Amino acid sequence: MDPERILVLDDEREVAAFLAEFLVRQGYDVVTAHSGAEGLAILREGRVGLLLLDLKLGDMDGSQVMEEVQKLPAPPDIVCVTGEASLDAAIKAVEGGTAGYILKPVDPARLDPIVRRI
Repeated sequence: MDPERILVLDDEREVAAFLAEFLVRQGYDVVTAHSGAEGLAILREGRVGLLLLDLKLGDMDGSQVMEEVQKLPAPPDIVCVTGEASLDAAIKAVEGGTAGYILKPVDPARLDPIVRRI
């Protein structure tokens, strides 16, 4: 596992590109995926230290991705990125063992300290 590699998993390509660009400027190695299946394939390679996960993906729910991630031998830390500011979304994030939760539109000034802490 590469603790500096970050996977941005978001089905909104513009959001994924924005987050990836910001994180690359901060010096991180970043890879993006736009579906749960694509993201899980990358995660199963085992070279990701942090997953920025959208809770609403086109092919599966983010909570399903979190369940699969927890089965990995060395699961990455997870930060949920969502446009859904609801109690249900927060509960899903906590139950999934996330290290953080941030709302869209993502403010880089809020994301940066979360990523650095993790």
